[in-house]
Amino acid sequence: MNFQPNRLRHSTALALAAFMGLSGLAACSSSEPTLTRQPGSTVEARAAAFPIDHDGWSRLGYRYDWTAYPYVSGRGRIRFADAYPDLLIVQETGGILSLLETTNGGIRWSTELANPLTKFVGNGRDGDRVVCSSESEAFVLTAATGNLLARQRIEKVVNTRPLLIERPGGAVAIYGTPTGEVLGHYLGQSVKIWGFDTPGAIEGRPVLIGSVVGAVSQTGDVFFLDSGSGSLQGRARIFDGVSNDPVTNGQLMFIASLDQSLYAFAPTGTQVWRYRGTQPLRAQPTADGATVYCTIPELGLTAFDATTGKINWSAKGIGGTVVARNKNRLITWDGANACVIDPEQGDVIEKVPLAGVDFLTTDKYEDGIMYAVAKSGVIARFLPR
Repeated sequence: MNFQPNRLRHSTALALAAFMGLSGLAACSSSEPTLTRQPGSTVEARAAAFPIDHDGWSRLGYRYDWTAYPYVSGRGRIRFADAYPDLLIVQETGGILSLLETTNGGIRWSTELANPLTKFVGNGRDGDRVVCSSESEAFVLTAATGNLLARQRIEKVVNTRPLLIERPGGAVAIYGTPTGEVLGHYLGQSVKIWGFDTPGAIEGRPVLIGSVVGAVSQTGDVFFLDSGSGSLQGRARIFDGVSNDPVTNGQLMFIASLDQSLYAFAPTGTQVWRYRGTQPLRAQPTADGATVYCTIPELGLTAFDATTGKINWSAKGIGGTVVARNKNRLITWDGANACVIDPEQGDVIEKVPLAGVDFLTTDKYEDGIMYAVAKSGVIARFLPR
């Protein structure tokens, strides 16, 4: 039997937007399919749980634009939010996927792809299609309407967000698996086109360096694969795995490891440099051209020269991750506070607590639009000032 998702189509979504005060459009006809699960709380309750500090956001260099209320069921929260200039892909912990308009935060569509117990690993975009991945399947939907184009079985259980590489007919989705394989799944033909096995689970999302895919296992195996064929291009070893994702500046791959070290590797497998700390590195690093930013527990947020590993500066007492660069100022997030930091000296210009925020995301790193995802299931959009 073919699976048909319960879908909240465009007209239904606009009616929901009207209920939320986003527009005054008419409700859909009774023949339209509806979501089977009810929202976890009212719009009013979600909004009240997320007060916006306009002055604080102004100090960060942003101004408020709108607030959106994607479909969140039961006691769920927003798990994934992927921002693009023209759309925002949002998925809550119960698995319901929504696509939001970036012009006003209205819901274009929402869809219930599977049951609430299905584990989803992340989403992405392939042109005018949305790719939503569970640990065993890839769902391909039209961005315009949410119509399900394909439901594809992935050959092995996966546990990382998909790395999508454009290809005629459909992207190749590259995943890491709990069994130590990195595999390429061709969405155009619903087939695994290559795989590479290594000891230890792959928990950090693979990265693309030119035409080479880099990955690290939880047993410390570092390897680089040709993105087209999966053939081995280089290999190295470190002493432990990761609790974050490796990153790249387009030339090197950087790994913040639980073995207390920050590494830089060339896509041939050559170790370019290593910084040894005194504690496991857990915060997500950021590669910003010639600089790598990583929180070193004993030093605070630290800027490393990407080529040599030399420390440019450290911001003592500041942790978390660099999430954006706005007007040539770094924006960091540590789970409770956002900071504005001078990228040249590491001076902290502003530190603003953001009550109720779960995480921050942008549509682009440099001078992008900032989205604050609240614990109450609200998303607020902020424009650079």
